[in-house]
Order: sequence, then structure tokens, then C-alpha cells
Amino acid sequence: MGQKLDDVDIVENSSTLFKYLFPFIYFFLVSDVLKFDEFPKIIKETYYRILAFNNVLIIVGLITGAFFLTTYKGPWRFGYDGLIFAQNEASFVFIFAITTVYYRRFYLGIKEWMFWIVLLPSILVATKGIFLYLIVLALFHILIRVSLVKVLGILAGLLTFVYILLNSFINEILLNSYAVFMYMYNKGGLLFALLSGRDQFINEKLVPLISGYWVFPNYIFGGQEVKDYYIEMGFFDLFLFFGLFGCIIYLYVFYRIFSLIPFERKFKIFFALSLLLIIATAGHFFESGIAGLHFLLMLLIIHFSIKQKNQEMVSKPK
Repeated sequence: MGQKLDDVDIVENSSTLFKYLFPFIYFFLVSDVLKFDEFPKIIKETYYRILAFNNVLIIVGLITGAFFLTTYKGPWRFGYDGLIFAQNEASFVFIFAITTVYYRRFYLGIKEWMFWIVLLPSILVATKGIFLYLIVLALFHILIRVSLVKVLGILAGLLTFVYILLNSFINEILLNSYAVFMYMYNKGGLLFALLSGRDQFINEKLVPLISGYWVFPNYIFGGQEVKDYYIEMGFFDLFLFFGLFGCIIYLYVFYRIFSLIPFERKFKIFFALSLLLIIATAGHFFESGIAGLHFLLMLLIIHFSIKQKNQEMVSKPK
């Protein structure tokens, strides 16, 4: 049987539709900016200042324990994300910021304090998405860009020094993360712990929706009551909202936008796979205006950073 119209929250679903489409709407402005000869400095400077201000608030939160600056609602989980209200959005905001400063530093040779201003506070956000991305980025960096023997020696020395200096603080993060993980593992198993319980939503929400309410057109065009059937896993929610046909169109448009980021080939493949993995296991990317905005800011900054670098190389005397 089909879902009754009076069961659907039109306002909530309309709001979610706008959130899904927001990155594409904003991209119309971005596509015009990409045609500029130079990047408007005010955009990058404003972006950097907002990141720096929020990261200062993360440090303030760490020192004061201010509840409104924490990543998680409950007091049992460690994490501070400043003024970013949704933890999944915080993950994507920092993933795009980390990617921006990392690529500028190691691929374009642009050394800036923002690299550390972004990287160090991101650890304090303490979401699985950020930890996962930092780990795979470190592995990618070691395997692709650095001699393994050299990096192991440097890394061992650096980690030892940092641990000696900040051992009580690091222990708090690690022990808290481990305790939370083991609690989730004992409660529901490995998959439950890795997905923060989202695997249960498949049985409790997705299966009842598509088996009890959906009819054939829903599989093609979707039909999700967001308030009751939000799975919090990006591709599941995208399929439920738009259906197979809409999902394909949506991902194709997103792919065309993603293809405009002029990353080096190996890094682009790495970043795409990492992003897909995190989107697949977390919500609040496709339907987040904040995450979409930061994704497009990353695109703009990298595009013009490469363009400026190329111009500098051409203008250098031979």
C-alpha cells in the first residue's frame, strides 16, 4: 500500500528537498567564479577566519568544558566541534578543510599556519569520520609521497615526543573513544559499533518502509517521510528520497561537479574513495547545506591555488 498523504510532513520534506538541492543551486554561483582570472581573496580569507575562530572555540571548549561547544550531547563522549551543531556536518567540514590545507602544502608547496590551525583542532572533534580520514590520509601520504624508512623513523620520534608532552590529554581521547566503542560493540556487535547503531535502522526503518508502504513508482522516484524513516547513511537516504532514477541523476550531477576539482590523479582517486566510504556510513552530507558549501569552497580554493601556481611558474625567468 502507498503512504498516505496525511502521514507526510510536507514542511519537513520540502526543507529536506531544498537541502539536497542547495549545493547545486550554490554551484551556479561557483561556476561563474571559476571563470575569474583571479580568486576573490575575500572568500578565502573569510573562510580561513571562520575556521580559525571556530577552532579557537574548540580549544576554549576543551579548557572550560563548555557544553554548547561539545560534539556530542551526552557527557560520556569526548569531543568539541565549536559552533557546528551536527556532529556529522562537523566531520565533513573538517575533512574538506584538512584536504584543502593538505593539498596546498604537500602538492602545491604552499606552507601556511592554517595547516596546523586546521589539523590539530580536528583531532579534538573526535568523530569516527575524522579519525578514519586522518588515518587513511596518513597512510596515503606515507605510501605515495614519502620514503617508508624515512617516515617511520620521523613518525616514531614525533609520536613519542607528542605523547610524552601530552600523554594525559591523549589518554583521555583514546580511552574515551575505546570505552565508547567497546560499549557499542558489547551492545550490538562490530557492525553496530562501527556504524554507531545505524545498521539497526535498516531493519527498523528501511525494510518496513519499502515492504509495507512503497509501491512500484516509489522504487523509481522515491518516497521518504524524513522524520520517521531517516537512516543516517548517505546513499540509503538518497535512494529513499529520490528513488533509483532520481538517485542516478543526482549522483551524476554531483560527479560532474566533483570532476572539476583539479586534484592530482592518485590523490583524486584516494579522496573520492575516502569520501564515498564516509558518506556511505554517515548522514548529513548530501542533505547538508553546510557540508555542501564547504565542499564547494574546497573546490574553489584548490582550483585557484593551482591556477596561481601555474601562473607563477610561467612568469619565472628561464
